[in-house]
Amino acid sequence: MRGLFAAVSLLVTLSSHATAQVVDVTPPTVTAAATTAPNANGWYRTAVRVRFTCADAGRIASCPPAVLVSTDGEDQVISGTARDRAGNTATASITLNIDRTAPVVTALRSPEAPPTGWATTPVTVTFAATDALSGLAPGTLTAPVTLATDRTNGSATGRATDLAGNVGTFKLTGINIDQRAPRITVSLSPAVSRRGYRTGVVTAHFTCTDARSGVVSCPADQVFPDDGVAQSVTGTVFDVAGHSSTVTKVFNLDATPPVLGITAPEGDFVADPTTTITGTVTDALSGVASLTVNGRALRIGAGGTFSSGPLALADGANTFTLAATDRAGNVRQHIMTLRHGCNNLVADPQFDAGESGFMAQDDSSSVQRTADSPIDGAHSLRIARTRTLELTGSVLRVIDACSVAAGVRPVFQLQVPALPVLQEDGTIVAGALRIVPLQPATVAWTAMAAPEFSRGYRIDITSAAGCGFSVELRPQ
Repeated sequence: MRGLFAAVSLLVTLSSHATAQVVDVTPPTVTAAATTAPNANGWYRTAVRVRFTCADAGRIASCPPAVLVSTDGEDQVISGTARDRAGNTATASITLNIDRTAPVVTALRSPEAPPTGWATTPVTVTFAATDALSGLAPGTLTAPVTLATDRTNGSATGRATDLAGNVGTFKLTGINIDQRAPRITVSLSPAVSRRGYRTGVVTAHFTCTDARSGVVSCPADQVFPDDGVAQSVTGTVFDVAGHSSTVTKVFNLDATPPVLGITAPEGDFVADPTTTITGTVTDALSGVASLTVNGRALRIGAGGTFSSGPLALADGANTFTLAATDRAGNVRQHIMTLRHGCNNLVADPQFDAGESGFMAQDDSSSVQRTADSPIDGAHSLRIARTRTLELTGSVLRVIDACSVAAGVRPVFQLQVPALPVLQEDGTIVAGALRIVPLQPATVAWTAMAAPEFSRGYRIDITSAAGCGFSVELRPQ
């Protein structure tokens, strides 16, 4: 009972006026509580509101207001004091752990970026994280990431969570990986003609591509002008990452046609009615594939020899075209013009200008203009077969062996553009032509006025005998 009186005292004073007074010495009650609960680790990652609850048997004079705690920190003590009307006080507190800051995550790549900026092997990114307050939650840091495939400006992202539940991230960018070599091809021109040979100057053109880091250099065109078998061209391409590729191509070049040589007949005049063409054909590189004469195939013998004949000859010009083809397709053509019979006469140097012509006349022969010439392709003259003609080089010999009636003397006539001049040796020079009588003859000339010859001079060479004289016509 004495203890009870000590805890709660009532003082009663008796006097003659008899009044009684009660005194309150009991403090109020007060509690502090957060409006939200912390996570399982005892941490908040947002601001925390703390409310105070007060009670008293009498009346509360003051109760602490709610407090919003937004400061990061561990073991923060938040207190509040309640007071009753009697002046008694009571204090309550709560301890808070607040961490609103996410962990700091960093990354390290291996291998490091080379000077070119392009890795040529897979890249592994390893992450690390720190948290200055609540600390990292175990097992939340991202494991190393390996980028194994080619990419441009690739990236890897790492994460870590602290005990308060904040999540930190980091993204490592600019990861360039090129593990493949560039591609290079070469094209050759001209194309292969036949049997693997090219027949012109070969140009090698390179094409380079790279799907990732790009081409640094592609070889320039290369030119091969010389013939040869198994020639090779090589080119190398480099990409930015440092890879390289090389291409090599082998080719055969033969731009030279076969060598064609004629051994018979000699010269371009053949007296016999038939002839045989012989010669050799060779090709030092691809070899001779075929030989034809006027489209007819010839057999090629040992050492490249060939023979075509006997070939019948018509009077006048006979043309034979020989074509030799090598295995590369190169063709060597040789055109032969063989003359037979009476159509082999010396050319009149002025005929193309329309200023001269030839004419021979007697009882049995005649001369007329023609477009065939054995010497230089210009116009010439034609004499009937009743005379014998012998052509040696550029000298024409006309042999008249005819037999005529008694008292008739054969006359050889021709027209020339220039005034004839009789020489001391008995020959006649008329412009670019020298006339040489080989048997006794008389020579006379007159200016032409006949309709068939509008200008020039006619020379008459008359045999001193009845027949059988010769005249040579040769360039002056």
